[in-house]
Amino acid sequence: MKAIVFLGDEAHGAGFRLAGLTVRAVVPGREAEAFADARAEAAVLLVDARCAAHLPRGVLSAALEAGQPPVLVLPERVGELPPGDPAPAVRRLLGLAP
Repeated sequence: MKAIVFLGDEAHGAGFRLAGLTVRAVVPGREAEAFADARAEAAVLLVDARCAAHLPRGVLSAALEAGQPPVLVLPERVGELPPGDPAPAVRRLLGLAP
């Protein structure tokens, strides 16, 4: 059975690995090779925005058009983390605090 594969950097890959996905870290300059290898082994391929931006022109669009495996480019997080303790915001989001 083919796996759901994340293709991107190690830091983001750690979270996806915890979720049970197969993670393929990309070596800068070898994005196209890593992308081709990941497509061959994936049932679904998640690609981070930085990796997708470094693919040769047309490679990503051809993969998206082919649809097999389904390829999803994950958007890059915009901005920095807010300063301070995130616990109050998390409690509010979970409905545990007003």
